[in-house]
Amino acid sequence: MLEDILSGIPPITRTMCGMILLLSVMTYTEIVQPYNLYFNFKLIVFKFQGWRLLTDLFYFGDMKLITLFKITLFCRFSSKLEDQTFRGNTANYCYFLLIGALQLTVIASLFGLFNLSGSFETMILYLWCRRNKNALFHVFGLIPIQAPYLAWFFILMQLILNQSIVSDLAGIVVGHVYYFFYDVYPKLPLSTGANIMKTPRYFVKLCKLLKITDQKLQDDEDANEENTGDDYFAGEENQNQNAQDEFLF
Repeated sequence: MLEDILSGIPPITRTMCGMILLLSVMTYTEIVQPYNLYFNFKLIVFKFQGWRLLTDLFYFGDMKLITLFKITLFCRFSSKLEDQTFRGNTANYCYFLLIGALQLTVIASLFGLFNLSGSFETMILYLWCRRNKNALFHVFGLIPIQAPYLAWFFILMQLILNQSIVSDLAGIVVGHVYYFFYDVYPKLPLSTGANIMKTPRYFVKLCKLLKITDQKLQDDEDANEENTGDDYFAGEENQNQNAQDEFLF
């Protein structure tokens, strides 16, 4: 049964969720201490603790009920994003995660954030919701929330619980940057069709070399927009036109 569940999770999401669970178990069993996983610019630069650039994205806390909920939420929306929006374009998904993580790292350095797992999760949630505008969630089985407003609903909940919203806002900003420059900006007259967020050819080649993707490169430079704009999301839009009833809990 476990094998069936794991096989149903796309490979990139499965790898990330495995890292999240591993870090949570390691801190719960005190193999490592949480403060060794958080983002710290000085320790990264001067003590060469480069692993913090990765662990701060995937450490959601030790094994508690709230941690399991966060992992479930992350796995669900990352799976949807990888298997729907980026279906057949695994290199594009990896590139989205990479440039998103880099932007979050810059934000963490500027605003003193030490854990980016919440931002990383919100970034993924935000992009999926923007690309599935017709999806409707019933939070707690009672409150109907249309997908584009789901991330903002979670921020409202954070405010009600008197918790910081900086991390979630960072995720929304980074997610929106990708959404705007990949999906909106190329359609504007001033853009002349340029796609700033297009996955570079060398990155696709690297992913093919690492056997992360079998995505094909097109030789025609004009055709090598890698499914930009409407064409890129056409299949997903058709799939989600009738997605009117999603249940979050």
